[in-house]
Amino acid sequence: MHNVPLPICTIEDVLTACIANMHTSRREAFIDAYPQIISRSNEYVQAGQAGRLFSFPQETAVTARIGRKQMENLYKNQFRRTSFYADLFDGGNGRCTICSERDTQTLDHYLPQSKYAPLTVTSANLLPTCFTCNNRKSNHTPAPSSTMPIHPYFDNIDNIPWLNAQYEKSDPIAFKFFVDVPNVINAFGATEVCKGKKLASKIETTFHAHKLGEFYAVKAAEEISNLDGYFCHPKSNQPQNEIECRFQNEVERFGTNYWKAVLYKTLLYDTWYLDNLLRKSTR
Repeated sequence: MHNVPLPICTIEDVLTACIANMHTSRREAFIDAYPQIISRSNEYVQAGQAGRLFSFPQETAVTARIGRKQMENLYKNQFRRTSFYADLFDGGNGRCTICSERDTQTLDHYLPQSKYAPLTVTSANLLPTCFTCNNRKSNHTPAPSSTMPIHPYFDNIDNIPWLNAQYEKSDPIAFKFFVDVPNVINAFGATEVCKGKKLASKIETTFHAHKLGEFYAVKAAEEISNLDGYFCHPKSNQPQNEIECRFQNEVERFGTNYWKAVLYKTLLYDTWYLDNLLRKSTR
């Protein structure tokens, strides 16, 4: 999970682009729906900034002429052809905003379009994700606030080291990744414990719903296998300080909560693996 900037395109500009080439009757129906769509989009941003999306009203239609089906068709047939769609797609720097590992492959409606029709083409409701994370979320609408998933546009998580790991001292070693709840709460200080608990709960909800712990453990096993193969090669023979320097470089190269940075930070903190790696390399 990582933050991305809130999209700057307005709902007015999006709607104008979407209906530009429509037949007159359809265009007029959407123009009549403009006030409701614009109002709900603006309310959505306000609710997101206030952390109150859990109470946003569900609506399966916009007006008598524009229902869920018409909004879904607008998204599929018009919005996806606009430059706004492409801009949102690239908003996560090419990486899924949920797992932060796989490439962006689609846009996910944070509040599902099947239950929130007016928000179907609201930019702030569209998150760049991979297919796996999008499919795992599906159209689930959690409540209350403690079970809401992280919103990359509104929940500030990049500067809080919420991801942690430990490993089983075996051969090969096995990593377990988890949400460091106390660390999240402590980041808010004694006067905002409640806010810290809410954010920690949202991180945990997203982490478990998308099986990120299991996913990162698999990636860690692949990384450890590569390390073993490289450093245990007869021609490697690198001294401990050089290996530690490489590990530290990996920590600094990635974001605080990227699984690989956490992996190398853990290996530096607990030197059991490094000691065994050095023994293997000198055999």
